[in-house]
Amino acid sequence: MGQRLHLAGVDSVRFESHLTARSPAFLEDHQIYQTVLLPATAYLEMAIAAGAAVLKTEAIALADVAILQALVLSEASNLQIVLQPSESGYEFEIFSLADAAESWTLHATGKLNQAEVAIAPIPQPQPNSTFSATDFYEKLSDRGFDYGRSFRAIEQIWTEGEQIWGQIRLPADLVRDADRYHLHPVLLDACIQVLGSCFPTAGDDVYLPIELAQLEVYRRPSLRLWSRIDAIDTRDNSHNLKADLHLFDEDGNLVAQLQGIAFRRVSRKAFERAMRKVLPPKHDTTDWLYEITWQPCALEATAGDRATAETWLIFADRQGRAKLWRNGWKRKAIEQCWFRSEPPTSSRKPLSNRNPA
Repeated sequence: MGQRLHLAGVDSVRFESHLTARSPAFLEDHQIYQTVLLPATAYLEMAIAAGAAVLKTEAIALADVAILQALVLSEASNLQIVLQPSESGYEFEIFSLADAAESWTLHATGKLNQAEVAIAPIPQPQPNSTFSATDFYEKLSDRGFDYGRSFRAIEQIWTEGEQIWGQIRLPADLVRDADRYHLHPVLLDACIQVLGSCFPTAGDDVYLPIELAQLEVYRRPSLRLWSRIDAIDTRDNSHNLKADLHLFDEDGNLVAQLQGIAFRRVSRKAFERAMRKVLPPKHDTTDWLYEITWQPCALEATAGDRATAETWLIFADRQGRAKLWRNGWKRKAIEQCWFRSEPPTSSRKPLSNRNPA
């Protein structure tokens, strides 16, 4: 959520935080087609945390959430959530501003209010068939979900009738900072990942979240959750997918529920086209492993440098300039140089006659 901003003359409530691909460190492990994206669950966590701070309660309800544009963490960005009072609570918007950008980008919108009382506990599931979590993540990787260790929080997946269950545990590396979050983005993302078992087996397309009808959070979770997927809708020839999720703690208490979470099927080419619009231009890196070095090279003599068979007579004083000039002319390959540092005599005898050859 970040730090609250106190602005004069406005009714809105604002919180701002600073993100990079490595801060928080677990964000680097959320990659689609090798591109680091801020998970949609981070937007939800921001809204939940902001709602808890404003409404002074742990029971938060989000409604009509729309994910408008992905945030690529290719450079540091400021993230800001704006809560605007409304008749039914608050409406929220989440923006980002990259360090090198001049304007804010809108990423998510929705409504926020206090949640109702949760339902009674349920018994633990009785699985019909189980799936290996390792095999599950390998299949997701083949499709383009390049999840690192931090986002591989599913321990087991199984079915119970038409429902799909997942056993989720927050990775050990993230336990120390778990109290900073109301519903940790990694935990919630893993609960949603269980839907991956419904993806068509053919192709390498990915499903990206685009909207959420309602999310209700009743209490902070522990480090371990049960995710139950039901009411799965794969209409429109599998181009869209929609489902409901219920999250339980180990005692069967309902922690949160998501209704009408919708995904859109996206091909690799369509994803790459979209990324080219939001990513900064790439720099030419072909010469990054090279350095400039200077090598000695013989100079080719020009017409002006070549020796000429001429005789020069130079008069100079007794302060040594004649010797300097003589050495200089020798380098120029002049065959005959006359130097005189004494007053001329009647014999006109040359004092120096040099031939560099």
